[in-house]
Amino acid sequence: MLRALLATLLFVAPAPARGGDSVSSLRDPFFANGFIVLDATPGARVEAGTLIWSAGGESPVWELAQWSSRHSLASATMIHAETGNLTFADGSKALRIKHSGSADVEVTLEMDSRKEWVNGHRKLGEPWPHLLLQQEFRDPKTGLSLCPPLSELASIDFTLQARLVHSERIESASYDPGIHAAQFQLFLTVQNGNRNSPGFGDYLWLGVPIYDDRADPIPALCHKDLFTRKLIFTPTSRTYADRSIRSGEWVPYRAEMLALAKDALKRAWEEGFLADSRDLADYRLGGLNIGWEVPGVHRVSIAFRRLTLECRLHPD
Repeated sequence: MLRALLATLLFVAPAPARGGDSVSSLRDPFFANGFIVLDATPGARVEAGTLIWSAGGESPVWELAQWSSRHSLASATMIHAETGNLTFADGSKALRIKHSGSADVEVTLEMDSRKEWVNGHRKLGEPWPHLLLQQEFRDPKTGLSLCPPLSELASIDFTLQARLVHSERIESASYDPGIHAAQFQLFLTVQNGNRNSPGFGDYLWLGVPIYDDRADPIPALCHKDLFTRKLIFTPTSRTYADRSIRSGEWVPYRAEMLALAKDALKRAWEEGFLADSRDLADYRLGGLNIGWEVPGVHRVSIAFRRLTLECRLHPD
């Protein structure tokens, strides 16, 4: 899988926090400051533009990644509905923001990959289009990590609500579910953030599967990512939600991610990844991405809201 380039920045140590405190790793959780749009060419982080709708705000901390897409949201025109809803679209992808009060913002990500796969279904080895929102867990002014080392944490509480708005699969004689799909997922990086460690900067991907048009529930996966060469550790979707998103209703996702991060590290060490350090104190959450990867021919749309990620420290 082609992952967003979240883990290229190497963090310095976090600011000190008191035992028992709760630390939010997310910045701009209500998407108030817009997005930095990245160029679609994979392999390098190149800023192509911004999507901003309020003057005088802070600089965007969320990035919008559109790897391997034929179109670019960097030049998208904002459509501002009378209700205050915002839409940015480029022909194959759309981003919608619905404000329902300062504490509740709904984000919808849509892709029509018929306009991406203009020569028919994807062939084995070809890259595929993405539509991802991502951020690194660091203070942009100080460079300090917003997540303490895993060894200092009592828990990492993750919540999200998501709703399947639309999913349509277009099949042809060349359709192969092994290489054609529509997947909506969230990934966290678990990264070595100790500058004195020989493994500084190394990381793995910890996945939250939300939708896959081929399977419900989505099975657990553990394998090497073809692009970053890092381990992808994804528990089954039933780890996070007790019902299917295919109902079209809002589905709550929640998990205690510290235990899952420890499971992912254990598996990584067993498989020969992250070999330069097996010290839990070296590792912390590095960042996240959430959104679509569509190697098939689909029209798909998912809305999400109430994304939280709280790191709770051990009490003194």
